[in-house]
Amino acid sequence: MTLIFNSLIVNPNETIVFTKTNQTYKIVCASVDSNPDVNLTLFDTYSFTQLATSSNSFIKNSCNSSLCTNILQVNIQFTNNIFDNMKSITCVANSSNPLVNLTSAITRNTLVLKPGKINRL
Repeated sequence: MTLIFNSLIVNPNETIVFTKTNQTYKIVCASVDSNPDVNLTLFDTYSFTQLATSSNSFIKNSCNSSLCTNILQVNIQFTNNIFDNMKSITCVANSSNPLVNLTSAITRNTLVLKPGKINRL
């Protein structure tokens, strides 16, 4: 599994930094060489609020033989205060096949900066 922020892979020791502006951020949750029945979700770990909605995301699946690459891309803007307390983002891949008990997750730290305020790490 991989988490990508604005076209760059986010490693486990890195923090994703958002600034509350009109900028659109692209977040990608991807599973590579997975089964075709894998579903991806992306959410705020603090509140369990889903980042993907029908209007800001898309899913792309491509398969070679029995292995697939699944991508969930979310384009997000901080137009309201729903994610002000976000401390991390979690990407989860799980199987929709009831006979396969598969769940995998990665979590990356986040920091939401408010323009005009001093933020300390």
